[in-house]
Amino acid sequence: MLGRAETIRSIVRFYPTRLDDAVRFLHSIYLLEITDSVWKHVESFDASVTLSTADSIHIATADLLLEEYGALATFDIQMAQNAKKLGLQVISA
Repeated sequence: MLGRAETIRSIVRFYPTRLDDAVRFLHSIYLLEITDSVWKHVESFDASVTLSTADSIHIATADLLLEEYGALATFDIQMAQNAKKLGLQVISA
């Protein structure tokens, strides 16, 4: 659900004429609620994790959902570094 809000905000800011397309796309995919277990995981990160709250939610969700062989894909260097600190496999540019 956080990704939905971020997507809509970015589209409105940078591509306002594509808002209807973005909304249609978001209605076509499964969106996860931010559960208590995600919040607790975010709150468990120690001071070495240097992420915004939003990025911490993304990382915590990925960590809770990824199987042993799954990986987080991101273009964000700080997110990738922090995910690796937390033991996640990362695919990045």
